[in-house]
Amino acid sequence: MRPRADGRVRQDRNDALRAFRADRILDEARETEDPVHLVRIFGISITTAMKYIHTAHPHRGGPIPP
Repeated sequence: MRPRADGRVRQDRNDALRAFRADRILDEARETEDPVHLVRIFGISITTAMKYIHTAHPHRGGPIPP
């Protein structure tokens, strides 16, 4: 596959990598249920980590961060 002049191949690859990373973080959130672990491993903010935890465990209740 050759890159097009408009950079479409690169954009598709970047989108795929972002989706893969988000999926990996969500999988880790399902396993650990520890937002501090997510912050340390993936370098995300605590707010983002809490969103992943709430998404992975909606049955736990509590307020969902904005």
